[in-house]
Amino acid sequence: MCRRKLKRPRLPSRRGAGRRYTMPSLAASFSLVRAISNHEHPRSRLLNDPNLRRLLRMVLSHRRLLVYGLIATAVSASTEPVIARLAAC
Repeated sequence: MCRRKLKRPRLPSRRGAGRRYTMPSLAASFSLVRAISNHEHPRSRLLNDPNLRRLLRMVLSHRRLLVYGLIATAVSASTEPVIARLAAC
């Protein structure tokens, strides 16, 4: 059987030993992203979307039905704990 001489692993050179990559802090990276995004993309308002404005107009055109729905939701939310207590007895 022939034995081959194994190569020894090379150790890193001492020249680059002091220089390590350090990750920037999380807060610094978020502030950088915020600064870049504010300069490149101006903040658009939510109501500038024509589809959303149209949907809001259609919903608000039925105000009476919207009020009835909100009242029904409030009654249901307030009576649910009472029904749960009665069912537990």
